[in-house]
Amino acid sequence: MQAARIGIALFLFFLALIGVLAGLSLLTGENDDLSNTGELVVGLLWLASAVLFAAAGGLLLRRPMNGRALGALGAVLVFGGVLLTVNPYFGAPVTAGAALAAVLGFAR
Repeated sequence: MQAARIGIALFLFFLALIGVLAGLSLLTGENDDLSNTGELVVGLLWLASAVLFAAAGGLLLRRPMNGRALGALGAVLVFGGVLLTVNPYFGAPVTAGAALAAVLGFAR
């Protein structure tokens, strides 16, 4: 269970890094699909997602994990991957919030 906890925490930190890179890319680059306001909003949402993913990873390292927490996080990450595929703009904050909620709700 310890290896799974560390592995999932590292994955959450990896998602946080992706969120930072995506947010900075949207805030500093040109995106033909979005207006300037859209780039700002989506970039800030990705940066907020990065903070939530990092918080979930940090809390996961500090709390012991049980089978329910592992199952909840697994389900959140699988459904989050589907949500990110369907809607990459708003899927990240929803997935990050759900991951943090799973850590807070199910890990001891």
